[in-house]
Amino acid sequence: MPIHYGGCPRLIRELKQIAEDYNLLLIEDVAESLGAKIKNETVGTFGDAAMFSFCQNKIISTGEGGAISTNSNEIYEKLKLIRSHGRSETVDYFSSTYGGKRMSTVLPEEQRNVIRGKVIIEKDAFIDTNVVIHPNVTIGEGSIIGSNSLILKNVEPWTINVGNPCKKIGVRPKVNLEDL
Repeated sequence: MPIHYGGCPRLIRELKQIAEDYNLLLIEDVAESLGAKIKNETVGTFGDAAMFSFCQNKIISTGEGGAISTNSNEIYEKLKLIRSHGRSETVDYFSSTYGGKRMSTVLPEEQRNVIRGKVIIEKDAFIDTNVVIHPNVTIGEGSIIGSNSLILKNVEPWTINVGNPCKKIGVRPKVNLEDL
């Protein structure tokens, strides 16, 4: 995987030839060279796919996350499975998780303090989309879990948590949602 770093393209034509000779995928990292060109051809267009990171030190920043571009339908279909943790888009995405309840909204009263296998989700917890929770974990009351987080250990009540692995980034005031 060549990294076009700091706006400086790599020897991509040579790497592309090696990839073709050995039947390898060529995935370009263009996060820090958006718009760079080699003889009027934009980096990220030579390989089978191109990756863009959106972390804070990159050209396009959203804090975290990224994107991948490709012209290959085969790679695109595989990437969709990776993005959705292996779930197919041919069925309802949430039908296999939490009894079909969408977790990206605050849990209704009848679903608070729910135990799903060995995971405990306490009342007023907010869990955004694409979160993976390992077994034997408790999501504390009123805590917020950001999207795409990987939770490996218990989450303290009334905290704000994000990342892979998930980390506490702040605390929030205790509120009674029924008073809102």
